[in-house]
Amino acid sequence: MESIINFVISSISYVGPFIILMGTLIFIHEMGHFLVAKYFGVRVEVFSLGFGKSLYQFTRGDTTYKLSMIPLGGYVKMFGDDPTAELVTEEQQYSFLHKPVWQRIAIVLAGPLMNFFIAIPIFALILALGYKAPANIAGDIKPNTPAYTAGFRSGDVITQINNVPTQSWIDVEKTISKNFNKTLSFAVKSVDGENKSISVDVPKEDNKQLFGLSKYVGKIDGLSALSKSTLVGVKSGSVAANSGLKSLDQILKINNDEVSYWREIEPLLKKHQNAGITLTVRLFNQNKENPERTVKLQSAYPINGMSISESIGLEDTAKYISGVVEGSPAAAAGLVGGDKILSINGTSINNWKDILNIIKSYKKGDNPLAVNVINSDPQYGRSTEAKVINITPKMTELMNSKMQDENRFTVGIYADNTIGANKIVQVQSSNPIKALSYGFTQTVDMTKLLAIGIYKLITNQVSTRNISGMITIGKIAGDSYKAGIDSFLRIMGLLSVNLFLLNLLPIPVLDGGHLLFFTIEAIKGSPISLKKMQMAQQFGFVLLMSLMIFSHYNDIKNLINPPW
Repeated sequence: MESIINFVISSISYVGPFIILMGTLIFIHEMGHFLVAKYFGVRVEVFSLGFGKSLYQFTRGDTTYKLSMIPLGGYVKMFGDDPTAELVTEEQQYSFLHKPVWQRIAIVLAGPLMNFFIAIPIFALILALGYKAPANIAGDIKPNTPAYTAGFRSGDVITQINNVPTQSWIDVEKTISKNFNKTLSFAVKSVDGENKSISVDVPKEDNKQLFGLSKYVGKIDGLSALSKSTLVGVKSGSVAANSGLKSLDQILKINNDEVSYWREIEPLLKKHQNAGITLTVRLFNQNKENPERTVKLQSAYPINGMSISESIGLEDTAKYISGVVEGSPAAAAGLVGGDKILSINGTSINNWKDILNIIKSYKKGDNPLAVNVINSDPQYGRSTEAKVINITPKMTELMNSKMQDENRFTVGIYADNTIGANKIVQVQSSNPIKALSYGFTQTVDMTKLLAIGIYKLITNQVSTRNISGMITIGKIAGDSYKAGIDSFLRIMGLLSVNLFLLNLLPIPVLDGGHLLFFTIEAIKGSPISLKKMQMAQQFGFVLLMSLMIFSHYNDIKNLINPPW
């Protein structure tokens, strides 16, 4: 209930972006019908944005233009679209149903096609204005991986692939993905400024992406833009703990040097170990941003061959709880963010995957899980010794990585947050041909992705919980607007392509249903009987209303209980 109240309060700032987004796309769609109808001489009686009661209207020529109350679509009312109405001979030349079937098909098809074609300049505008993307910088490269063996190192900047410049990590991923079973030559600049050339034979593997556009992709194992963040665990009784550092603190600066990734902590500690070390940190919280604070380390030097970070008591957060779901079994039992899980039911824990596997293997009727935890923060009463907390998991409906509903036992704890965001670059081009090419490619790719998504929804390969309504669209519109014009335009292009595809579905009352009727008429040489058409329209209306109700039910359900 609290989630719904918070959403309603914050929704005021979402109204404007929602109206701009949907109003623009609906206007473009209906304008397609309108222009082609006028071109073929059909009299257009009403052009309406929205349904229901008219808020504002005016008449020009034969057409009344309306702005209506319910912003869930729009319509173009054409003269002669009622098959039961009788028209005098001289009026039939302006009638929609008296036009040749190919003209009627063109009028109906024009709306969806307008949504498809307008997406091209929308995406082109994104490149022209510039968009934010992860930099073309390699993340953590682990030893003994093919990427490390090839010569890649953490922080390498990939400037070119096969002599083609890369502007962002998106370029790197796309090039590797489509060049499986080929040799790629990488121009790389290391963290130390060294220029090097790396040649790699890219292996082929099955495309495991849920909405993958190709069966196979290329991948260099170990090469990614992901880096471990500066979120730290703190050992109880250590120098770091005694100095005031807490588990789940994120280190932002070491003295005056900014820190972005875990791999930068040790070199900077070494750099400043003889000058005294002051850390600027912020305690991590899933729901709010805590204030920054400073921590002055009491000492910082290696002990018994350990690194400085190890000797002062820093460790990664692979076993740490970063947050607890309110009202969950974990919350009821007393687990808190910052708890380090040492073992469950006597089984030692090495990483978060171990924790998940044990919880998922729980069966109804089993004894509660004996979770052995420790926390360096004295306020939780477990600063000097571990404590066993008994927790009984509960069955929960979740969505898995394949976007399918899954019922499994959970306790309500968040995974450790170990991924540091890559640096962001601005990708931009003032070349109109390049921008339009980008717009066309993006539109085609989005069409393929959404078509696969619709197919998987219809065939029940992904959960119907992914069907969203206007509440979700409004939230996405507002969030993307706040994120920047490039995000807002990307959502507009995506929704425009979505409208193109959805309107082509062969459901009576949608454009696709009309296209189906007219195609059958063109093939058989005569219209479908009025009775059959009315039955189909009634079925289509009920189906459409059911989908709308279900989508809004999903919106509310996902607000109360997010699927991920």
